Amino acid sequence: MEPEQLTLGVLALTVDGHDPYRDRARQSPLRLLRWVRARTQLEAIEQLLESGVVVAGSFDPVGMAVTGELIPVRCTNHVLSLLGDYDAMFDGVRDTLVNADIAVAPLEHPLTANNELTPCVETVVFTGSHRAVAAMANAGIDVVLTVGNHMMDCWQGCSGVAALYETLERLSNEGMVTAGAGESLRAARTPAVVRVRTELGEVTFAFLGYDIIAPWYHAKEDQPGTAPLEAEYLRRDIRAAAKLAVYVLVGVNWGVEYVSNPVAYQRDLAGVAMEAGATFLFGNHPHWVQAIEHFDDQLVAYSFGNFIFDQNWSIETTQGMLMELGFSRERLLGYRVRPVVIRAHSSQLPWLYRPEFVDPAGEGRPIMNRIWNATDRLPARPIETATIPENPENQD
Repeated sequence: MEPEQLTLGVLALTVDGHDPYRDRARQSPLRLLRWVRARTQLEAIEQLLESGVVVAGSFDPVGMAVTGELIPVRCTNHVLSLLGDYDAMFDGVRDTLVNADIAVAPLEHPLTANNELTPCVETVVFTGSHRAVAAMANAGIDVVLTVGNHMMDCWQGCSGVAALYETLERLSNEGMVTAGAGESLRAARTPAVVRVRTELGEVTFAFLGYDIIAPWYHAKEDQPGTAPLEAEYLRRDIRAAAKLAVYVLVGVNWGVEYVSNPVAYQRDLAGVAMEAGATFLFGNHPHWVQAIEHFDDQLVAYSFGNFIFDQNWSIETTQGMLMELGFSRERLLGYRVRPVVIRAHSSQLPWLYRPEFVDPAGEGRPIMNRIWNATDRLPARPIETATIPENPENQD
């Protein structure tokens, strides 16, 4: 091999949260210098190209952070209220969320100032405080999936519809966009489009959200609520969203609680979404982490587990994950799983329910093991990605 045939390069790995691609202060240790006489940068590049030197193009990927379920209610809200500091619930993860180009979070329930809030008692009726909305914005969250199966809960003597509307309005007023709920079925199925400016131009993302757990809260043509998770809606909405954005990302509320393995219908609907053109599908509701499945340049994360919640009656429900993903203008570049633990009361942390990152090779190892073991247990798929046949009568 001739020396001219060698191309020097470095495989950049993220270590201890440092990504060389995102830190412009660092340079590759392997450099090739060649001096040219030129009056402008363009003239220098042209001379280098004529001499056979490969000129590297700009690389400015979009970084995204996606969390598990946000459920700042019951005892979590009680403690935050006593502290008088709702921002504190994000202190252990704030830097990662703020530094992401897009931070995405699924919200389980309404956040309101106009209704009585769920107290610190054992109940599954969730109504949270409006003060959490500003805390979410201050933590850098940009996109909120409003598809939780408690999205229209009302603790006492109030309207779930009014609570939903108030939540959507407050999130919007704080600069966050929402997907998965609205004043009608059409509105609930409408994608939220986010644009990110990079050195190489604009990169667009369309977010869709769906629920399959609480049909009593599902939107209808003339009724507010959450978007129902159905195969035909996935197909039609993803294809429509792909005309608006380079990447289509789908958040879903689905599955069986307190298990590591996704059930059959989750695999089926994930296949439908991938076949329709979604880049990333991310799920919640089981309250445990679940498998991650790859489809070439597409990805499915079946469940992220809890992120903020007072559900500390088991180890698994206090453990979750955050995913960091990188996107170029053409494709999903890769992802990283960061395990989190929701801290309980201790002498070092005199309050409850704050997520913190943990070492994936140490305290986070059981979390990582459950994810990858569940991934290894996924049955092989048939040649056809989607196992739910398409109904030609329902096409737009």
